[in-house]
Amino acid sequence: HCITFENPCLTGTDLKHGQLIRAKKTLEGRLTFCFVGRLERAKGVELIIKAFAMLSTHEKERIGKVHLVGDGHETAYFKALAKDIQGIEFIFHGFLSRAAVFNIYKDSHVFMLPSMASEGFPKVIAESMNFGCIPLVSNVSSIAQYVNTSNGYVLNNVSVDNMLNELKNIINLQDEDYRQLLETHTAFISAFSFEHYNARIKALLNLT
Repeated sequence: HCITFENPCLTGTDLKHGQLIRAKKTLEGRLTFCFVGRLERAKGVELIIKAFAMLSTHEKERIGKVHLVGDGHETAYFKALAKDIQGIEFIFHGFLSRAAVFNIYKDSHVFMLPSMASEGFPKVIAESMNFGCIPLVSNVSSIAQYVNTSNGYVLNNVSVDNMLNELKNIINLQDEDYRQLLETHTAFISAFSFEHYNARIKALLNLT
């Protein structure tokens, strides 16, 4: 028998802190977006930058910052590509500590991973959702088993145009709708806690 487990990545303290962050987040002011992972085209980094470039001047005024956390052999290309885009502040952080990445999540409204590569289920999605980020992700591997229209945005076909359309949808998202999306995250996130993982192990071994 094969038994699947969610990849644990959140402590009890993380869950409590995340709940407080989510309770305070709103869409007032400008929106902040983030990406965390290897900076390469297969992960959708080029697609992200090109989609933001295609927003109208008015739509760009709704964007605060776009954080790109990570590194890769194509980083110089992505920096050059982003440099020529007017009206969007792209911030390339390189590799960061877990605590520093969590601070990026806390400051962001949307987590992006329009990946075209095999992913399993990246724990960065659960981590970012814990801190109030709406996921904008692609339908690869097992991602769509967890993220759907009830808790985020899913790209069934990964393209610049589809990414652009979802960015527009998010820019026009009402605060009430954002709050409803965040409310669905609580039960979802708990499945990625170490406590939940340990409880499942104990139950399987009849240790409870």
